[in-house]
Amino acid sequence: MSFVTQEAHYTPCPAQTRYQRHLDQFQYAPGRTVFTTSYLNWDWHAEEGGQLCLHLAERLQDLLLSRNRLVLFRSVDIQHEVLLATRERLSIICLLRYRSALPIPVAHGIV
Repeated sequence: MSFVTQEAHYTPCPAQTRYQRHLDQFQYAPGRTVFTTSYLNWDWHAEEGGQLCLHLAERLQDLLLSRNRLVLFRSVDIQHEVLLATRERLSIICLLRYRSALPIPVAHGIV
């Protein structure tokens, strides 16, 4: 897979906020293919919430925020949400764009 562009954001999210279930694929940005996030919080605990919840075909997968954790997934296929957190979450997200004029290859069975 050859990526041609990327977009990256530093994302401080205030306490008591969340992101609702969504795909990171928009009509105005059709080439978004891979989503990555790297968490920057020190000493995060499960009871503080803020998990990244992936809506996989067969199950939900919650990922705890953990400093230096890098998460990658196909943003065109996997709906996801960020659950409510009791304190500020810090992360850097990056969306890799594939040449939208070409078909997006699918690696079957890999998540």
